[in-house]
Amino acid sequence: MTFVHTALGREVVCPSCAETQDMVTSVGDARVTPRLDDFLVCFNCGAINRFTAQGSLRPTGERDLDDLDPTQRDMIRKMSCVASDRRRREGN
Repeated sequence: MTFVHTALGREVVCPSCAETQDMVTSVGDARVTPRLDDFLVCFNCGAINRFTAQGSLRPTGERDLDDLDPTQRDMIRKMSCVASDRRRREGN
């Protein structure tokens, strides 16, 4: 599995912790530009967010994840847990 990191060229703010994000990571071989409803897991707090039509982030609910195939859903949840666990270990 290949992960590709792409600079956004701007910052977006996590609605859960207010941390700014300026990169996205995708699975595959190509750089991507986030589109409406694409997911972003906050590296700071682990919150699962989605891009809005304006390019900002909104928090997600369980229904948002229902649209994904099980492999994608599991990967997003695991990424969220890794970020949340890291933050807890660092005491933030």
